Amino acid sequence: MQTTIDEQTIFNSQEYTDMKNKRSARDHYIQLGASDDILKLVTTNNKTFGTFGERLVRNFFDLGMPENSQHDAICIGRKIEVKSPRYGRDGTYFVEHLKKEHDFEFILINLLTENGFSTMIMSKRNALPYFRLQKGEGYILHQKDIEKLSTVIRSPIDVKNFIKKYRAKSWLLN
Repeated sequence: MQTTIDEQTIFNSQEYTDMKNKRSARDHYIQLGASDDILKLVTTNNKTFGTFGERLVRNFFDLGMPENSQHDAICIGRKIEVKSPRYGRDGTYFVEHLKKEHDFEFILINLLTENGFSTMIMSKRNALPYFRLQKGEGYILHQKDIEKLSTVIRSPIDVKNFIKKYRAKSWLLN
Protein backbone atom coordinates (compact mmCIF):
# COMPACT_ATOMS: atom_id res chain seq x y z
CA MET A 1 0.00 0.00 0.00
CA GLN A 2 1.30 3.44 -0.82
CA THR A 3 1.89 5.69 2.20
CA THR A 4 0.63 9.22 2.52
CA ILE A 5 3.11 10.36 5.18
CA ASP A 6 6.48 8.70 4.80
CA GLU A 7 8.68 7.45 7.62
CA GLN A 8 11.22 10.27 7.32
CA THR A 9 8.48 12.92 7.60
CA ILE A 10 7.07 11.19 10.68
CA PHE A 11 10.39 10.94 12.53
CA ASN A 12 11.41 14.50 11.65
CA SER A 13 8.11 16.01 12.78
CA GLN A 14 7.61 18.11 15.92
CA GLU A 15 4.68 15.85 16.83
CA TYR A 16 6.95 12.83 16.96
CA THR A 17 9.58 14.72 18.96
CA ASP A 18 6.93 15.84 21.47
CA MET A 19 5.55 12.30 21.82
CA LYS A 20 9.01 10.72 22.12
CA ASN A 21 10.03 13.11 24.90
CA LYS A 22 6.95 12.50 27.07
CA ARG A 23 7.62 10.58 30.23
CA SER A 24 5.66 7.31 30.42
CA ALA A 25 4.41 5.12 33.23
CA ARG A 26 7.13 2.66 32.21
CA ASP A 27 9.73 5.42 32.73
CA HIS A 28 8.39 5.96 36.24
CA TYR A 29 8.68 2.26 37.11
CA ILE A 30 12.21 2.13 35.63
CA GLN A 31 13.18 5.07 37.86
CA LEU A 32 11.82 3.12 40.86
CA GLY A 33 14.03 0.16 39.94
CA ALA A 34 11.33 -2.23 38.69
CA SER A 35 12.39 -5.59 37.26
CA ASP A 36 11.83 -6.55 33.62
CA ASP A 37 8.89 -8.73 34.68
CA ILE A 38 7.21 -5.83 36.51
CA LEU A 39 7.82 -3.65 33.44
CA LYS A 40 5.96 -6.24 31.34
CA LEU A 41 2.98 -5.85 33.66
CA VAL A 42 3.22 -2.05 33.40
CA THR A 43 2.84 -2.20 29.63
CA THR A 44 0.14 -4.88 29.50
CA ASN A 45 -3.18 -3.91 27.92
CA ASN A 46 -5.58 -2.43 30.54
CA LYS A 47 -8.32 -5.05 30.16
CA THR A 48 -5.84 -7.95 30.23
CA PHE A 49 -4.09 -6.47 33.28
CA GLY A 50 -7.40 -5.91 35.09
CA THR A 51 -8.50 -9.51 34.50
CA PHE A 52 -5.11 -10.76 35.68
CA GLY A 53 -5.38 -8.61 38.83
CA GLU A 54 -8.87 -9.90 39.65
CA ARG A 55 -7.82 -13.54 39.27
CA LEU A 56 -4.61 -13.06 41.27
CA VAL A 57 -6.48 -11.33 44.11
CA ARG A 58 -9.22 -13.97 44.23
CA ASN A 59 -6.64 -16.76 44.46
CA PHE A 60 -4.20 -15.03 46.83
CA PHE A 61 -6.88 -13.86 49.29
CA ASP A 62 -9.02 -17.02 48.91
CA LEU A 63 -12.08 -15.13 47.65
CA GLY A 64 -15.11 -16.66 46.00
CA MET A 65 -16.19 -16.20 42.40
CA PRO A 66 -18.63 -13.37 41.63
CA GLU A 67 -22.36 -13.99 41.33
CA ASN A 68 -22.74 -11.53 38.44
CA SER A 69 -20.86 -8.89 36.43
CA GLN A 70 -21.47 -6.13 38.99
CA HIS A 71 -18.64 -7.27 41.30
CA ASP A 72 -15.47 -9.36 41.08
CA ALA A 73 -15.28 -11.52 44.21
CA ILE A 74 -17.10 -12.64 47.36
CA CYS A 75 -15.91 -13.04 50.94
CA ILE A 76 -18.14 -14.07 53.85
CA GLY A 77 -21.15 -13.49 51.61
CA ARG A 78 -20.14 -9.89 50.83
CA LYS A 79 -19.48 -8.64 47.33
CA ILE A 80 -16.17 -7.02 46.43
CA GLU A 81 -15.15 -4.88 43.46
CA VAL A 82 -11.47 -5.44 42.59
CA LYS A 83 -9.41 -2.67 40.98
CA SER A 84 -5.78 -3.05 39.90
CA PRO A 85 -4.28 0.36 39.14
CA ARG A 86 -0.75 1.13 38.06
CA TYR A 87 1.27 4.29 38.62
CA GLY A 88 1.01 6.83 35.85
CA ARG A 89 3.92 8.75 34.38
CA ASP A 90 3.76 11.26 37.25
CA GLY A 91 3.85 8.57 39.95
CA THR A 92 0.20 8.88 40.97
CA TYR A 93 -2.64 6.41 40.56
CA PHE A 94 -6.42 6.23 40.64
CA VAL A 95 -9.18 3.69 40.10
CA GLU A 96 -11.81 4.24 37.45
CA HIS A 97 -15.03 2.83 36.04
CA LEU A 98 -16.58 2.55 39.50
CA LYS A 99 -20.36 2.37 39.30
CA LYS A 100 -22.42 3.57 42.26
CA GLU A 101 -25.39 1.45 41.26
CA HIS A 102 -23.42 -1.81 40.97
CA ASP A 103 -23.86 -4.58 43.49
CA PHE A 104 -20.76 -4.50 45.72
CA GLU A 105 -20.07 -3.48 49.29
CA PHE A 106 -16.27 -3.28 49.32
CA ILE A 107 -13.51 -2.05 47.00
CA LEU A 108 -10.25 -3.98 47.04
CA ILE A 109 -7.38 -2.10 45.39
CA ASN A 110 -4.37 -4.03 44.18
CA LEU A 111 -1.75 -1.40 43.19
CA LEU A 112 1.20 -2.53 41.08
CA THR A 113 4.37 -1.17 42.69
CA GLU A 114 7.97 -1.50 41.56
CA ASN A 115 8.36 -4.82 43.39
CA GLY A 116 4.90 -6.41 43.58
CA PHE A 117 1.42 -5.42 44.63
CA SER A 118 0.29 -3.25 47.52
CA THR A 119 -3.25 -4.25 48.46
CA MET A 120 -5.84 -2.17 50.28
CA ILE A 121 -9.54 -2.44 51.03
CA MET A 122 -12.29 0.05 51.85
CA SER A 123 -16.03 0.09 52.18
CA LYS A 124 -18.06 1.41 49.27
CA ARG A 125 -20.24 3.31 51.71
CA ASN A 126 -17.27 5.32 53.03
CA ALA A 127 -15.86 5.86 49.53
CA LEU A 128 -19.06 7.09 47.82
CA PRO A 129 -18.68 10.75 48.88
CA TYR A 130 -15.22 10.76 47.24
CA PHE A 131 -16.33 9.33 43.88
CA ARG A 132 -15.74 11.86 41.08
CA LEU A 133 -17.62 11.67 37.80
CA GLN A 134 -15.48 10.22 35.03
CA LYS A 135 -15.83 11.33 31.45
CA GLY A 136 -17.31 8.42 29.64
CA GLU A 137 -18.21 5.74 32.13
CA GLY A 138 -18.66 5.65 35.88
CA TYR A 139 -16.63 7.33 38.59
CA ILE A 140 -12.98 7.82 39.56
CA LEU A 141 -11.44 7.56 43.02
CA HIS A 142 -8.14 9.42 43.37
CA GLN A 143 -4.99 8.31 45.20
CA LYS A 144 -5.30 10.81 48.06
CA ASP A 145 -8.82 9.57 48.82
CA ILE A 146 -7.87 5.91 48.44
CA GLU A 147 -5.03 6.34 50.91
CA LYS A 148 -7.29 8.22 53.33
CA LEU A 149 -10.07 5.62 53.25
CA SER A 150 -8.32 2.29 52.85
CA THR A 151 -6.79 -0.32 55.11
CA VAL A 152 -3.72 -2.28 53.97
CA ILE A 153 -4.32 -6.02 53.78
CA ARG A 154 -1.73 -8.77 53.49
CA SER A 155 -3.58 -12.05 54.05
CA PRO A 156 -6.96 -13.74 53.66
CA ILE A 157 -7.62 -13.24 57.38
CA ASP A 158 -7.04 -9.47 56.98
CA VAL A 159 -9.80 -9.35 54.33
CA LYS A 160 -12.19 -11.37 56.50
CA ASN A 161 -11.49 -9.22 59.58
CA PHE A 162 -12.06 -6.01 57.62
CA ILE A 163 -15.34 -7.26 56.21
CA LYS A 164 -16.55 -8.47 59.61
CA LYS A 165 -15.78 -5.05 61.06
CA TYR A 166 -17.30 -2.91 58.29
CA ARG A 167 -20.10 -4.96 56.75
CA ALA A 168 -23.47 -3.32 56.81
CA LYS A 169 -26.47 -5.05 58.27
CA SER A 170 -28.31 -6.78 55.45
CA TRP A 171 -31.50 -4.79 56.06
CA LEU A 172 -29.52 -1.54 55.57
CA LEU A 173 -28.15 -2.50 52.14
CA ASN A 174 -31.32 -1.75 50.16
